[in-house]
Amino acid sequence: MSDQKKDPILKINDINLSFGGLHVLKDVSFVAQKGTICALIGPNGSGKTSVLNSINRFYRVDSGEIFFNNKDISKASPQTVAKAGVARTFQNIALFKGMSVLDNIKVGRHFFMKSGVFSGGIYFGKARREEMREREFIEREIIEVLKLESIRDSIVGSLPYGKQKLVEFARALALRPKLLLLDEPSAGMNQEETEDIIRYVLDMKLLWSLSIVLVEHNMDVVIDISDSCCVLNYGRVIAFGSPDDIQNDENVIKAYIGE
Repeated sequence: MSDQKKDPILKINDINLSFGGLHVLKDVSFVAQKGTICALIGPNGSGKTSVLNSINRFYRVDSGEIFFNNKDISKASPQTVAKAGVARTFQNIALFKGMSVLDNIKVGRHFFMKSGVFSGGIYFGKARREEMREREFIEREIIEVLKLESIRDSIVGSLPYGKQKLVEFARALALRPKLLLLDEPSAGMNQEETEDIIRYVLDMKLLWSLSIVLVEHNMDVVIDISDSCCVLNYGRVIAFGSPDDIQNDENVIKAYIGE
């Protein structure tokens, strides 16, 4: 594919991951180009979430290389990777349920706060100016765009599931990432909620020139919005290409429906 000749934002070279005697990822390689959506698909247990966990360094791979913006992050800390511009959502919602929508989103901006503990604790001078600047960014660039104004002060735990998924998406965006890892963004949603979250994903991709690696079971969503697809089965890559290519790939068909 000609796209692979471009400079990718993410390049995975032969990564391997195991837990005890269980080999979870086996020589996994693929690329994600800047400003595109690369979908990771495959049957349950194929290793999709493990790939995301390896990219943002929740898991330490046994071998192989992970390049983000041409820099090897294979041995970087999760904090270093996040500061470099990699943000993440989770299949199971990981929000602070007792906090407001606004406060949850603000958590994603903590990496950008430069005031010291003392000034932050008593909230004046530099800390106050930073707080105002970051809140302005969140209000203008995230809350308005995702239409969260009406629930910004609501306690997250009181919101319906679809809204909580949207808040988690907003919190990941608060990091102002270059690469966004989305783990099952439409899982558990009805048709209307799915259409809403996918529309917002596409809007933010366009507005911010976001690069996205997406794990998603809904194949209609994958076909509609992805630029490339990496198909995993039993921890191995069995196909990589455009959505049209992988739909007609014999190995992909066998993985999903059996021999």
